[in-house]
Amino acid sequence: MTFHYPSREKAILQNFDMRIPANAKIALVGHSGCGKTTITNLLLRFYELTSGRIMIDGIDIKDYNVSALRK
Repeated sequence: MTFHYPSREKAILQNFDMRIPANAKIALVGHSGCGKTTITNLLLRFYELTSGRIMIDGIDIKDYNVSALRK
């Protein structure tokens, strides 16, 4: 997936790919500005991807109810 903020031309995430097995617990760690909050906001659909897709259980995140994702 690729993402850039609407107010910026430069892509923040390029060719980003992450696969998380069912029932796995993960942590996003890294220095300030590395994209942790951006990834979280994309998962919660506060932003839309520039290209690519996010899938949960084989279903595109765009097909999920936004309220359900944010609970």
